[in-house]
Amino acid sequence: MLLVRTEKRRRVVAFCCARAGAAGARPGMPLAEAMAVLPTRGERAEGVRVLPARPDREVALLRALAGWCSRLSPLVGLDPPDGLMLDVSGCARAHGGEARLLERALSGLGALGFAVRAAVAPTFGCAWAVSRFGDRPGAVVPDGGQRAALAPLPVGALRIDGATRDALAELGVTRAGELLDLPRAALPARFRPDLLLRVDQALGGAMEELVPVREAARIAVERDFDGPTTQGAPIELCTRELVDRLCAQLTAHQRGARRVEITLDRADLGPARLTIGLGRPSRDPRHLWRLIRPRLERVHLGWGVERIAIAAPWTARLRHEQDQRWREREGEVEADKAAAELLDALANRLGSRRVRTAAPVESHLPERAWAWRSAADAPPRTRAAEDAATSTAPDAPAHGERPTVLFARPRPVHAAGLLRDGIDAEAPPESRERIACEWWRDGWDVPTRDYLRAPDRHGRVLWLVHEPETARWFVHGVWA
Repeated sequence: MLLVRTEKRRRVVAFCCARAGAAGARPGMPLAEAMAVLPTRGERAEGVRVLPARPDREVALLRALAGWCSRLSPLVGLDPPDGLMLDVSGCARAHGGEARLLERALSGLGALGFAVRAAVAPTFGCAWAVSRFGDRPGAVVPDGGQRAALAPLPVGALRIDGATRDALAELGVTRAGELLDLPRAALPARFRPDLLLRVDQALGGAMEELVPVREAARIAVERDFDGPTTQGAPIELCTRELVDRLCAQLTAHQRGARRVEITLDRADLGPARLTIGLGRPSRDPRHLWRLIRPRLERVHLGWGVERIAIAAPWTARLRHEQDQRWREREGEVEADKAAAELLDALANRLGSRRVRTAAPVESHLPERAWAWRSAADAPPRTRAAEDAATSTAPDAPAHGERPTVLFARPRPVHAAGLLRDGIDAEAPPESRERIACEWWRDGWDVPTRDYLRAPDRHGRVLWLVHEPETARWFVHGVWA
């Protein structure tokens, strides 16, 4: 598997799996070169998946792993893109020593499916270097042993920049031990000041701050009754009051709920749990209550409800907004909000899997450029975005415009039939759009296609497809 990112209009490898790395692929290598060194079958790489790198997901995963590591230390910081820093001062005794703590970290994260390297050292810089460049996946550096642990490692283990590494290599300094043996007074005049800072951070001569990950505040409210009640009116009144309090907390944290969980503790039965999903972050109490009330009315109360709790375990940033907006935008905002609320109501009544919407997919082929997704995962686009995407002159359609009705697969037609319908298929090359399948995907042998717009004698505008290799014609869509 290769994860790629775009740099200066070219695709380069961001990360690669162990199998691709063993074949010669490396981070920073252009994608074409990486595919060339991988095992091939015929004219294409064998068993290789190419996916776009998602830094946002990587940070989210690191934050989740930081939550798991909080059982080892209360102070856990992120070291993007693939590391965590833990301050384990005073924590080793609770785990039976530093070696036992290290073993627990390696085994626990390994059980989650991750390849892990870790080190316990007196400084963050030394632990970073030994964990990433040491000869063992786990190591414990004793107090005062930083210099001996760093000596055999490359100078890059000291977290210095590439230009400084190249300058040191010109002097024949490739190991950290060789750098530490140089006269300290001569380094600032030749190299950047941060070189000495990194050395001091690794050896313990300079402090290094750890910014711990703070868990988001739990947004939840609850109410206990004096005794079990089976009356619907007080249960409904209490629930609605709790919804108002929950929305007040969301407003204070500038958050909007994406999922709301309601728990009703019953006297003779287990807790009744209701889950409400939302396609867009919301803290509107009226909207939330419209979604909760139908579900609440169907709950079996048993011998009575003793407690009601409402929580928002999944939230998203929703900044404060002014009540007054420009007049020309009021209708757009209200329409977008109404569409989102309608999708929420349908999804919670019918089920999220039954309410779907088309979402764009990165592909050159039109039939692969979209996929069905749950409406809760793909909120509707704003009208402003739709207007910007579809604003074209009526007599000069923009390059890449797509028809209003797109067939799932191109429908074959005969050239003779096109002539009978009065369609001129001899359009100049500049008016055609040539599309070819991505060579790294399955189905890479799909013939190249030329697309053009052509009206027929019935007044319809067809999206015609011509395959130069096979001389076949298709209709792939119609403008309504």
